[in-house]
Amino acid sequence: MFKRVAATDGIYPPLFSRYVEQENGVITFSKSNFRDDKSYTRRALYLQGCSFPQEVRQLLVEFNRGLPVQPPGNWEWKVRDKRTLFVITGQQPGLFAGPLLVLYKALAAVKLARRLEESLQVPVQALFWVATEDHNVDPLLRSFVPLHGEGIGRIRLALSPNGLPAGMVSLDDGAVVDILQQLRMSSSGRSRDKVLGWLWNTAQQGENNLAGWFMQIMSRLLSAAGLILFDPRQAAALGLYISPLLQTLECSPHAHDRIAMAETELKANGFLVQVERRGQESFIMITWEGRRYPLLQEGEHYYTPRGELSFSRSELLTLIVEQPSIFSPSVLLRPLFQDILFPTLAYVAGPGELAYFTQSKALYPLFHMEMPLLYPRPGVTMLEPSLQKVVARHDLNLDALLPGLLQDCQNHTGEKARDLRMLCHNLWPRSSPQERVFSIVPYLIAYGFSFWDDFCSEFPESTGHYLYSWKEGA
Repeated sequence: MFKRVAATDGIYPPLFSRYVEQENGVITFSKSNFRDDKSYTRRALYLQGCSFPQEVRQLLVEFNRGLPVQPPGNWEWKVRDKRTLFVITGQQPGLFAGPLLVLYKALAAVKLARRLEESLQVPVQALFWVATEDHNVDPLLRSFVPLHGEGIGRIRLALSPNGLPAGMVSLDDGAVVDILQQLRMSSSGRSRDKVLGWLWNTAQQGENNLAGWFMQIMSRLLSAAGLILFDPRQAAALGLYISPLLQTLECSPHAHDRIAMAETELKANGFLVQVERRGQESFIMITWEGRRYPLLQEGEHYYTPRGELSFSRSELLTLIVEQPSIFSPSVLLRPLFQDILFPTLAYVAGPGELAYFTQSKALYPLFHMEMPLLYPRPGVTMLEPSLQKVVARHDLNLDALLPGLLQDCQNHTGEKARDLRMLCHNLWPRSSPQERVFSIVPYLIAYGFSFWDDFCSEFPESTGHYLYSWKEGA
């Protein structure tokens, strides 16, 4: 059962909370409102007048054919159909499919696509952009599990990425055996052996890298619900990045002034800037000899921050045309590349993404584009049966306590203090929302795959934060 929390203050940053509630003074991204059905109708009409590369649709079909679970219905026809619009979300490929929030974003995209397809009477497909190009890999190699006593267990892949993009982080059998042994030692539950075997099989059947394992798990968990996956490296290899990269070179000298104006608006409303800039960014990344670097710009000169690489403008133009697969957009530019490749009806964003969209929005006019609607993903806190008993025993109001659990447990002694610490470790671990710390795996181990099926079918269609509770043995 899902129960909406009254307020999200303290759970999410102020910008996200105010955007969810559409409070006055929140940053505006466009004239559209994600709660207004007419906004989606206007966006759909706008997209009818835009052109998109048909090759990317064939890429989607071929890639998703190779995954273990296929979406329901005649999904190939739907993806190829030029009328089909997309609800997109995405994340870096993390261990065990990453923290819970990754799955919540994907489920929100599926639910929103289904609702919009019915209301607009056009095909709408949910798509997950797997950010295989990202190189901040260290956080992706670890996962945390709630321990049965008090405390939190840490699990980490024994890999040294050294600046590699996530899609190039190799994964051998030894590393998989080690991580699954760590998981076995840290968890117990009726489905532990089944889930460990399932994880081993997904690791064996994907590419021998972290991203491949991630996509195998995501497919098995969400493809049947209607989600398709996309690896942007394929688009880059096919040369679909060439035109937007060249356009970026033309726009980048003017981009910083526009972003600075957006940042001024952000600060004036009391919000923090998500992505710090030096003012020399070209917004283009390059992968060279196994490392990914940002390219800085000074006049007609392009270089990496520590001088590892240096190009004239003409050299860079030639390299983009001849080796497009080594280039990728920065985090601020990625939304535009998504919208150049796909007719994006809406993007399902988390708090961090919404924050950097406040800067990225300044780039859209330079590319003669309009932003898609930004739909804030729902959030969830899992309230297991044993924790429900603790809440009932002390007559706790979790609406008020969620952000303050850590502080509250310090104000009590004895049994209540112990119970509050247990709640804190499970609901507010590492001083963060549960959805940012734990993966789905410990819940699958404890409650089985039927638990996940029920969770998916009941997942809310509306924004906000929810408590999810279920009965013992369900």
